[in-house]
Amino acid sequence: MFPDANVTYSDLDCNEAAKRIRSELPRNALVQAFIDPWTYEIGFNAIASLVQGRSMDLIVTFHSTSIKRGAPHQIAAVDRFLDDSD
Repeated sequence: MFPDANVTYSDLDCNEAAKRIRSELPRNALVQAFIDPWTYEIGFNAIASLVQGRSMDLIVTFHSTSIKRGAPHQIAAVDRFLDDSD
């Protein structure tokens, strides 16, 4: 359907993948990132580094029920995801 599409798949940790994606994107690229974490695997810092110094549209889903259910058991992961310990 789109024979000239440049598509890449990766099995990296999402935080590492964010670094790799940033390094591979042309500086002047028009980018829209869709981030759909099931829980809070990706840290806020990974998202922040992905967009730092460039224009990028972000769509981030927050599965609030999953976060609420798991937060008491994974406080450090939630803090890293939201970049806030409060």
